[in-house]
Amino acid sequence: MKLLSLHPNLAIKEFCSVTGTQSTCISSLSSTIRPTPEADPNQIFILSLEISIIGLLNITSMMSTTRSNDSVFQNCSSLLRDSLSQLNGTLGIMHHNPDIITQTYEQRRDMTVSITTAIDDLRSCVDDLGKVKSTAIDEVSVEMHKLEVYVSSSRSFLINCDGVLENFGYALQMENAENSSDLLFFENLFAVSFYGSQYLVLVFLFCLLLRIY
Repeated sequence: MKLLSLHPNLAIKEFCSVTGTQSTCISSLSSTIRPTPEADPNQIFILSLEISIIGLLNITSMMSTTRSNDSVFQNCSSLLRDSLSQLNGTLGIMHHNPDIITQTYEQRRDMTVSITTAIDDLRSCVDDLGKVKSTAIDEVSVEMHKLEVYVSSSRSFLINCDGVLENFGYALQMENAENSSDLLFFENLFAVSFYGSQYLVLVFLFCLLLRIY
């Protein structure tokens, strides 16, 4: 029987547990994605990749409006396109086989390399843009720092996915056990209240009969 989480954020919490910036990761993902009640860290990984790709597309669009011919700007645009290509490749692997546990070592290795390359591209772009004095570029840099949280979190999960998914299974079992205990408590409380009231009614009727006779 498949265990269901009554708190979807449990999947986000476990996904972010290995990032090194857990609170930032949880806050960023919780404010952006809406996982289903059945979500697990594996699905959060896919959603994080999708958010990263959308973010890259938005940043690329923002940069296209600056119309700068600066070599630094052109190099950064090229890095962003490469980063987008790397993440699209990783997402393609996940769409082909959404269950990361069943993937081969080579598939995981390729995804890790791709995400690492995407992170390096983003960081190089941020460093390059730091040399350009522009309000518009400053806004782009801020968005790229936010984007790096998603991409870095995805890599951390991928590297540690076996342990994360195992811990998630334990946490989910404990959560369901607690929910079952709470439900059993209220069921017992209802039973005691119901049968207790019935007992009092019988006692009352018995006393009433004694008074009559």
